[in-house]
Amino acid sequence: MDDFQRQLLRRLDLIIRLQLDRGTSEAVQSTTSIVHRLLDFGLSSSEIASIVGKPINYVTALSSAKRAKGKKSGKGK
Repeated sequence: MDDFQRQLLRRLDLIIRLQLDRGTSEAVQSTTSIVHRLLDFGLSSSEIASIVGKPINYVTALSSAKRAKGKKSGKGK
């Protein structure tokens, strides 16, 4: 299986997971919350940028802010 097929399957799996997690709530989510959820699923910044249609520096900034917030909250205790 080539790299493109692996990426395609991974994204399809994530779509399924996102739909399952969505439940019955139809509230519109912010781009920031979508980016954070995709980061939690382990996608790279470039993959997320192409999915949400934002520049990679936007996603990278959100990723960096999320990591900094995690360190401040004392996850290492």
